[in-house]
Amino acid sequence: MNISNIKEFRELEKEKHKIIKRENELTTPLLTDFSLVKTISRYFWKIMEERKYSLVNSIAFQRKMFLFILIYLYSPKYFYNNNMAHGFRKVISELFEYNSESAISNMGRDIVSQYLIYKDLRNDIDDIIRELVSMMKLGGIMNTKD
Repeated sequence: MNISNIKEFRELEKEKHKIIKRENELTTPLLTDFSLVKTISRYFWKIMEERKYSLVNSIAFQRKMFLFILIYLYSPKYFYNNNMAHGFRKVISELFEYNSESAISNMGRDIVSQYLIYKDLRNDIDDIIRELVSMMKLGGIMNTKD
């Protein structure tokens, strides 16, 4: 081992630390209180009704969109490693009145793939997220600094 290897190793350690810090920033949930899910659901369905999405997309597809948004809010690590926050699938399966939590995992994989592939869907979901977050801030559910 020569001295340049030591220097390179130290530089790599600094970069690794920066990457880990950024990863933690990107994967920290905006919300952790699952008791807010029903309120967020009401906001979401209000947005869908105002935008007349029910005329364009089925309820099942709208649920997938809502699931994506809940993943974004509560379990962003799912986008990177497909692991949802502890208890998240149970809360969502109860909200959607599903008997199986695995249905939530399957829907999650499906909608994330669709989000990445279809630009129009991505734009729609991003717009809904912005509107939903604004409503949550106005409703006192989310900190206005976020």
